[in-house]
Amino acid sequence: MNEKVKFIASDKLLAKGDNRLQIDLFIWTGLLFTISFLYFFLFGDKLLFIQEEKSLFIFSGEYFHDFFLKPGGIIDYAGNFLTQGYFNRIYGSLVISISLLLFCKLFIRINKLLSGNRTFSFLLVLIPSCLLLLTMAREDHFMTETIGYLLTALFLLVAIKVRSRQINYLISALFPLFFYITGSFALLFLIAYFVYCASFINRIQELLSPVVMIVTAIITFYSFKEILFLQTSAHLVRSPLNILDINMLTWTKISLFWYMGLFPFIVKIYEGLQAKRGSSIFLKQLSLGLLLFSTLFFLGIQYDPLRKNDLQIEEFFYEQNWDAVIVQFEKIPSKDEISQYYYNLALTEKGQLCDRMFSCSQDYGIKSLVLPGKREFINRSYYFYYAIGLINEAHHLAYESMVINGYSSENLKMLIKTDIINGNYKIAERNINLLKQTLHYRSWAEKFTKFLFKPEIVLSDVELGDKIKLMPGKDFFIGPDDEENIDFVLMANPDNKRAFEYKMAFLMVKKDYRAVMYQVKRMKDMKYTRIPNHIEESMMIFIDQKDELPYLGDLKISRETEDRFSLFLTDLEMSKTKKKSEIEKYLENRWGNTFWFYNEFK
Repeated sequence: MNEKVKFIASDKLLAKGDNRLQIDLFIWTGLLFTISFLYFFLFGDKLLFIQEEKSLFIFSGEYFHDFFLKPGGIIDYAGNFLTQGYFNRIYGSLVISISLLLFCKLFIRINKLLSGNRTFSFLLVLIPSCLLLLTMAREDHFMTETIGYLLTALFLLVAIKVRSRQINYLISALFPLFFYITGSFALLFLIAYFVYCASFINRIQELLSPVVMIVTAIITFYSFKEILFLQTSAHLVRSPLNILDINMLTWTKISLFWYMGLFPFIVKIYEGLQAKRGSSIFLKQLSLGLLLFSTLFFLGIQYDPLRKNDLQIEEFFYEQNWDAVIVQFEKIPSKDEISQYYYNLALTEKGQLCDRMFSCSQDYGIKSLVLPGKREFINRSYYFYYAIGLINEAHHLAYESMVINGYSSENLKMLIKTDIINGNYKIAERNINLLKQTLHYRSWAEKFTKFLFKPEIVLSDVELGDKIKLMPGKDFFIGPDDEENIDFVLMANPDNKRAFEYKMAFLMVKKDYRAVMYQVKRMKDMKYTRIPNHIEESMMIFIDQKDELPYLGDLKISRETEDRFSLFLTDLEMSKTKKKSEIEKYLENRWGNTFWFYNEFK
């Protein structure tokens, strides 16, 4: 009778423990979900923007076909499908947080299968979930990788369940399909599977299972490389999860990879420690709280408000909201090369480049005006050529961007605009139809449909018609020197004010104010009624050196600029009485938005 009472009491304790475990799981997974959602909704919305822009999804069979023909292409396709809605930050925050919750749930199931409820530890489960959250909070992490981690955890769960039911070779049979769907995530699964076998196989008869898996993996790899997909070894082991490129690795990615790979062994070790020592409920709760607090701490460290500002500028630029780009940049000046490039282009589109460019830093000189001709900049370099009317070169670089990096909303938009301007309506129509098959850019594509085969409407459009007027009157070869290219543009179209102001900007950032002075005489023929501010400031330095004043084409420096220059010289002289470390700061506060300050200190 006493034994029966003890059994009932023990059963009640187990049930009570299960209930407590369920409550703990609900609370801690809820906290993880809340942290993730609030972070991406409040702080990571620009990460959502940049990932959506880089992952254009097109609803077409042709688009799917390219993903179908390579291992890992399926999860890449699925990742792009989910990412297409990231323009809505509620949707994006929910998708990321739900995927994180699913990842956590999978590890809960894996842990329970490996150890049972008696030695189950939510801490072991929460660690990979927190690492995944920190990884997802990085700009270089995409939904494709998240899906890969989810499927790897799911396949490991299936493998453990299959072994418990004595169907040992089913996983080996399914491995080629898993490799095809997830690509290089198969390597992570293999590590986790072999660690699991080494940690939990107790009978000699079961050793054949990992041997069969090794043979299957080798045959699958060879078949994919040499017969089915003709992929290189590097592609098969690096796409879409690239854990071998040291330059792309972060501590979160490395930690997540090896924690997942060694997870069965970690559970085994923890089980042994629990059997010997046990642990209090208080210590368990404390360790969980410390883990979440550490995650919040590292999220805070990773968060970069300056980078968010740069992405905000880029978003405004893609929307062609030039006023917003200028206001945002001047409100929070950026030291980023790309942001300064966008700022100068926005000023150009507003006709304010030589009036306003030195209102903020030009830290990269000519590179702030034209990005270097490198592959890493190709997605952005075509905007400069489009802005000054070199439409064919803008088209050429946008096409190269598409070939190298695949479809993006921006390279397709540029191709459509340049083809319409050049009258290539059939090609433009094809790319418009592609954008019509997207979720977010359908309305933009519909808007540009009205220009097809209607040159008179194109000419009357504010943007496209303006670019046609800027185009050179005759063709010439584009060279690597953009200063020379601008000279060719001005020879072929002397009325191109955008190109002329870029030429003057080039001269000013090089501090060649003498050359600026000798270009002013051309401005009257270009229908300038006044000299832009920074050009006047450059001219004042020339005059101050008592050089001979060239013919200015009846244009004059304003009295206001002359008075300001006198004040600048006075302040410059007075500042010499200050400490050397204080001179620049003092003058920057008063004259930091002038060419004079740039000429003196940059």
